[in-house]
Amino acid sequence: MANQKWCVINKATLCKFPKGEVITEIYIGSLVEPTGRQEDVLMLGKDGQTYSTIWVECIYRNALGSHVGWVRDEFFDDYVEKFPPPVVEIPAASEDQTGVFPYATKNPNDPAQYLVLGKNSKGEEQIKYNLCGEFCVAFVMGVGIKQFLKDWENAPGSLYKWSLGGDSDKTSDVSLIKNMLSGYSYSVANGNVIDFAVTLIGPAFEDKTLSPGRFQKMLKTHSLLAQVVINKNTGKLIPNNAAKRVNGGINHWIVLESATPNGTDGGRVEIYNPYNNQRQEYSYDYFISSFGGGTYTGCWIQRRQEVVAAAFMGEAASLKKWCIAPGTFRQVPDGVGVLSFLKGVVMEASGVTEVKSGKSWSQVKYKGRMGWVRNSVLEDFEDRFSTPEVLIPHPTPDEDDAEQYMFLPGEDGKKRNMCGQLCASFIMKIDIESFVQDWKVKAKPYYQVSIAGKADNGTGIDSLETMFRVSPYNAVPGDVFRFEGGMKDPVTGVLIVSAGRMKKVLETHYLVAGVRIRQSDKLTGRLSGQGIGHWVVVDKIFPNGKNSGNGGWVEIYNPYPNRRQEYAYDEFMQSFAGTMGLWVRRK
Repeated sequence: MANQKWCVINKATLCKFPKGEVITEIYIGSLVEPTGRQEDVLMLGKDGQTYSTIWVECIYRNALGSHVGWVRDEFFDDYVEKFPPPVVEIPAASEDQTGVFPYATKNPNDPAQYLVLGKNSKGEEQIKYNLCGEFCVAFVMGVGIKQFLKDWENAPGSLYKWSLGGDSDKTSDVSLIKNMLSGYSYSVANGNVIDFAVTLIGPAFEDKTLSPGRFQKMLKTHSLLAQVVINKNTGKLIPNNAAKRVNGGINHWIVLESATPNGTDGGRVEIYNPYNNQRQEYSYDYFISSFGGGTYTGCWIQRRQEVVAAAFMGEAASLKKWCIAPGTFRQVPDGVGVLSFLKGVVMEASGVTEVKSGKSWSQVKYKGRMGWVRNSVLEDFEDRFSTPEVLIPHPTPDEDDAEQYMFLPGEDGKKRNMCGQLCASFIMKIDIESFVQDWKVKAKPYYQVSIAGKADNGTGIDSLETMFRVSPYNAVPGDVFRFEGGMKDPVTGVLIVSAGRMKKVLETHYLVAGVRIRQSDKLTGRLSGQGIGHWVVVDKIFPNGKNSGNGGWVEIYNPYPNRRQEYAYDEFMQSFAGTMGLWVRRK
């Protein structure tokens, strides 16, 4: 039995007993604590059928206190948290409130950054809501929020009273952040605070080119106070784009603590989020979309020396490089360009470097040729999923082609739309040509439309279903069914999708999911909220947190690069927004 569960629907009812009188409503993201008691209860569904349901007794806490009651287990996921809060110490209110300010609000479901800093003339608590900047500085200085506020208030030239005195509850810009830091002798003049914009024109991010590896290097000596955009109701990072207001977006300060590259322009970042006063993980790509949007507002804060020393232990450079920007491949350093290359191309470096015309160059191998590329566009290449998954006997010879591009014996021309067929081959663990030969016999009409002769067409879900008639899978009724069949609540008839619910089905099934991939990404087929339709296989989900973070991690097989890839659960679900897919039983 999980220590806590979290609500995955907009409203769940807490009842005095199963199907009984309602005590209160529980909103999405709220936590409950199971007591260990549960009951199987028969309920009538929307379709007139009777279904067995599980009800769980639990404790739910809100501003009115603790409530004990029963909820339907179907509406809750186990709460799995890699980074349990709190991080910055926050005092709780006590019976004797003399001198205890600040303290946490009474409602445990409030954002952690909401604090009571005093009372007005009527004795009413004055809650301050915009304390993300203050919590971030307290975090990097390693002090509790009470100690930080006292230090700031007493610092020479402090803007504490202007910002938080009386009824004031100012939001923080970079200048106010710097004022908070000045009491600890941190400043631009002292060299331990650097505006992010300054590093964009320096060696750390040469040519204003960002990558996870470059962040990783800078983060060994500094933390980054970054202004991002969050959903004001959950604290979750959201993209800093034109739709942010529609999505309830507000500006917010967080601390970027680490970056772990994986593949090209991928990997994870770890942040401190003051909204819920805990560390969280996001994909690098998702963090950049929230931090960037053309703004990149933030400042680097130098770390303590013992932290810096530990960060550099065991460091080694890789000779395998990826290009973080498009560029030109040259015969000699600063010479005439002979080939252009795309962002994301992987090259082998010889280890030989040379400085020419004030620029550093590396000797690399690209498309079978040795030549030179500017160091400013090269990044060490690290990939946890470097092995091709499906054998493709006749790939195209062009290194810039997607791995799913191929030639098929007996058919005409290059085949580019093989994602569905490769997904089926991945699940069956056979090579693509063996799969195609049997599919041609067992689903000939679909084969003819898709890839026969000069045909090169994508596959719909009906066509995808026929692929599992192929040996050695040989589907029988019940082996393959639509996505909604595994996610629909039988009583209400409503689709309830969550990381925890999907993880349970994935214990016995794969999910072949219809997603969108970026049209601009010619090499890796990265998932996106917009782009072209594409089939991938979801193999594993690792839930983490609830609706205030990224939801955990999803491991997929992506036919486009013929590799496994990792995405944040939220990131995957934005690409899988249509929820068109097939559950396929593992055999």
